[in-house]
Amino acid sequence: MPVQRRAHAGVATRIIGVVLAHATAYQLSFRQGRATTTPVSTELADGLACRVPDPQALEVICREVDDVVAVTDVQGAAAMCALFADTHHIAEGAGAAALAGALVQQTRWAGRRVGLPLTGGYVDTPMFAQVLAGAKLSVQLRQRQARASAERAAADSGKFSFDHMR
Repeated sequence: MPVQRRAHAGVATRIIGVVLAHATAYQLSFRQGRATTTPVSTELADGLACRVPDPQALEVICREVDDVVAVTDVQGAAAMCALFADTHHIAEGAGAAALAGALVQQTRWAGRRVGLPLTGGYVDTPMFAQVLAGAKLSVQLRQRQARASAERAAADSGKFSFDHMR
């Protein structure tokens, strides 16, 4: 139990979680201190596409995590490219999320030592080729993201509720 060991040892390490900007269930749940369901849309980091937080995981996150930041698929793609170019390691979108989060918050962590997990090398060849080529994500993704954003705004206003299944 690394989290328990960290707390027990009195280590001052800060833990920052990373979610997708279009799948913010854990970020909102962390901020509200209770499970919150949200719609999801992603083309690149489906390993982070969580609509409903797991209660046990959320309990640990609320107790041990200092902040949760959100990154877009485009930022995840940039992190995948950077990892491959700089280290020759392959990470899928979800696996590169930690680096994407650190890159988005470069000023916050400037001059500090940052440790990042590199996980998940299960990206399919066509998607990875598209990312490496610097190809823009599909128009369909941008449309889904715009729709999800509009749905979140409508849901936040209390006028509508949406329920999407993956």
